[in-house]
Amino acid sequence: QETKVLLAKYGRQTIQKTAAIPYLTAIDYIDGKINAAEAKKRIATNEWQYARRQRTWFKRNPYIQWFTSADEALAAFKSGRIR
Repeated sequence: QETKVLLAKYGRQTIQKTAAIPYLTAIDYIDGKINAAEAKKRIATNEWQYARRQRTWFKRNPYIQWFTSADEALAAFKSGRIR
């Protein structure tokens, strides 16, 4: 439904150029190019691939500090190790 509203408001060409991957998959579903099961599978796969790319980028960024819990992050903040 959301994709249909965006298509009506902004037009197919704008959505296809600027939209996130799930919207492109939803358009294929609306157009009858794929069924609901294929749309769900495609969205899950694309989201997983996107998350993997983000993790890779974050791992390479020396300014990112990872914590295993909120308590650990709070302790680092209170000690001045992070801002």
